[in-house]
Amino acid sequence: YIIKAPGLLDFSNQKLIQVAYYDEGLRMTGERAWAPEIYYDHTSEQYYIYFSDSGFVDEFNNKGGPIYAVTSKDLENMSYPFIYFNPGYSVIDGTIISLDGKYWLFYKDERKAAQTIFYASSDDLKGFNKAYDEYFLSLIKYMEGPFMFKNKDGGYFLYMDNYPKGTFYGASFTTLGEENDITWYDKEDIVLPEEDTRHGSVIEVTKKELDAIIEKYK
Repeated sequence: YIIKAPGLLDFSNQKLIQVAYYDEGLRMTGERAWAPEIYYDHTSEQYYIYFSDSGFVDEFNNKGGPIYAVTSKDLENMSYPFIYFNPGYSVIDGTIISLDGKYWLFYKDERKAAQTIFYASSDDLKGFNKAYDEYFLSLIKYMEGPFMFKNKDGGYFLYMDNYPKGTFYGASFTTLGEENDITWYDKEDIVLPEEDTRHGSVIEVTKKELDAIIEKYK
């Protein structure tokens, strides 16, 4: 669904859009569009809507798929889906930030030996091809649904969902790449607005917008 909600006060303007199709060449079932996110590209003046569909099984019983994307100028007309990131194994739960002149895609590695979060990089938003998956970001297994937001120091906070235990782990960083400065916090220091938060995200609002939201939903 795409929901247009001015000021985050009225969510009644909803529209169901199709972004996934059955396509053997893309290893896409068309039955799901998991963890969709959107990112606006100021260079091409279009939106990238990216999502996961890991349900495909081929004739050799190979399972899973890449992260896909569609583009749109107006959020009304969508391109046909294309492979956005394919490291050669099944991946889901992509989320993008910009840092140090590059774009960074954090994702979940679905392989049984991993089941954790890695990241990939690109110089533009057309697609991602450089995966940094040689070293684990965290030794805690069964992580998914990463989300990030900027901190006051110019870096980012990172949250990852340890889904079997229904809890989150958090970190901060200012540098990514072959060497990163990811610093993990104690789990007890992670505070979220709801205990059952899953696949979260954070957006910036003005003080005026925040006051209006609090007034409506208090």
